[in-house]
Order: sequence, then C-alpha cells, then structure tokens
Amino acid sequence: MKSLPTFEELNQRIKQFENRALQERQPEDALVWEQLLQNRILDRLPAGFALYDDQFVLLKYNRIYGDYVRMYTPYDAEQALGMSHFDYKPGARPYMEAWFRHVKHSRTVNTQYDFKLGVRINGKYRFSYWDSHLAPVMDSSGAVRGFVMCCIDATERHLAKKALESRDEVVSYVRNYEDLKSSLRFLMEIRTEDKRKMEQNILNNLNQLVMPCLEQLRRSQLNAYQMKLLCRIESNLNTIVSPFSNKLSSKYYGLSPTEIRIAGLIRDGNTSKEIADLLGVTKDCIDFHRNNIRKKLGISKKKANLETHLMLLSQKE
Repeated sequence: MKSLPTFEELNQRIKQFENRALQERQPEDALVWEQLLQNRILDRLPAGFALYDDQFVLLKYNRIYGDYVRMYTPYDAEQALGMSHFDYKPGARPYMEAWFRHVKHSRTVNTQYDFKLGVRINGKYRFSYWDSHLAPVMDSSGAVRGFVMCCIDATERHLAKKALESRDEVVSYVRNYEDLKSSLRFLMEIRTEDKRKMEQNILNNLNQLVMPCLEQLRRSQLNAYQMKLLCRIESNLNTIVSPFSNKLSSKYYGLSPTEIRIAGLIRDGNTSKEIADLLGVTKDCIDFHRNNIRKKLGISKKKANLETHLMLLSQKE
C-alpha cells in the first residue's frame, strides 16, 4: 500500500504547479502587452492615451495625446517616444512624480480632476489643467509591467470656471459697494437731520430763553457801559447763530430776524399773548408780525393754520 505524501511533499508539488502555471501565463501576458502597444483603436478614442513602461518611459500614444505633447511641451510627440515622462515634460516632476510613484507602489488605479501641471518652456513655466486617469498594468505574478494614462485637457474649462468666479466676485463687490453707499447715504441723512434739529433747537432756545431777557434788559435803565456790554452780547449771539438764521431766512422767504424769532415761537405752539410776554411787547405787536409772516409765506388769504404751516415747512427742511 502506497504511503500518503508528507506535508512537505504536498507543499513542494503546489509550488511546482504554480511555477508551471506562471510559465504558461507569462507568454500570454507578454502577448497582451504587445497587442496593447500595437492596437490602433486608441487613435479613435476621444481622449489622450499613453502607455509607459515601469520606469515611466513613453512607449506609445494616440493621436490626441500626441497633440497634447506638441501643445504643452518643448518636444514633438515623435521625439518624446523612448523618453521619460519627466524628461519630455521638463519641470513636471514636482507636480507628477509623487502621483506616479503612488500608483506604482499601491498598484491601484488613481484619478485626479483639475490636476495642475506646470511644464518649463524656454525657461518659463506654462500651466495647464487636466482630468487624468493612471492605471498600472500587471502581469500574472503581480509585477507592474507598465502604466496606461488617459487624460483630457481641462484648461479651458478651468479658466472659464475661474472667470465665472471672478465675475461673481466682481458682482458681489459691486453689490457690497452699492450697499455700502446706501448705508453711508442713510447715515449722512441721519447726520443732516440731527444737525438740522440741533440748529433748530439752538434757535428755539435763543428765541425763547435768551432774546426775551435781552429785550427786557434793553428797556431797563442801563448806563452807557452796560448798554455797550448788551450790544456786544447781541452781536456775538448773532455771529453764532448767523448760519442758522440765514438758512431760515431763505426757507421762510426773507423773513426779518424778529419775524424768524416769532415764527419759531409760533411753530413751537406759543400763543400771541405768550410770545408778547416773552418778548416784552404788546399782543397787537405780535399779531402785526403774524400777519406779515402769513403774507410772506403766501397764506394770508387762505384758511391755513400758521402753526401747522410752519411745522410742515420745518419738516421739509
């Protein structure tokens, strides 16, 4: 009776079987690789195809890839045959070597979109952008025989995308600029309104609190020195409020300083008697000024309330 083979004998037989299978596959692998190199169908494909050996030397290319070489490198496609990828694309090593070696060592397919490539031509870099697909070609033993690259020139697409982004940035800048102008205009309007209110408050306070007191002083028995001081105070006050008075004089159609003062008091809701008491004059005197103000404002023959009319004019200011 035949004895059973030992474990070592079985292992040896398995190795012999694997070696015979490998020897039978190697010619088939070589035939497939040669057919790939000689196949003309690559020229009909709508993308650039290139075949490299395991050291990244260009072995074959299709028509579109040849056009890419002529367009983006210092060489013709025929000259690039037999050259390393990094030799016929001078300066490309920093951009592509790590990617090539990753595919080689990992033995996996890798695709990059909008891949930036710089090639040095006449001492200057020329940049382009690619959608590139790199795949290792391995034999039955798992060894890398070479690489297949498929690439599409995405430079125009990339530039169009950048131009669109730039346009969007410009539109955004213009929109922000217009928003800023609107905000500044709004702030200026607020500032102008605040300034107008401040000027009006100053005039109102002068008319109601200061001027009546000065009028009373003038009617009192003052000596020459005191009268001189009073005149100086009035002169200084007029200098301070002259910009406001000029504006109101224009606004109120050439009203006199006294009429401007009375108009301000009327607009603030004071009656003729209250204004007469403030200014130290008779009520008839105030009524006389009221009639003059109505005439200058063009409402003497209209049933218009003078206080309301003055308030509306103040709001339009």
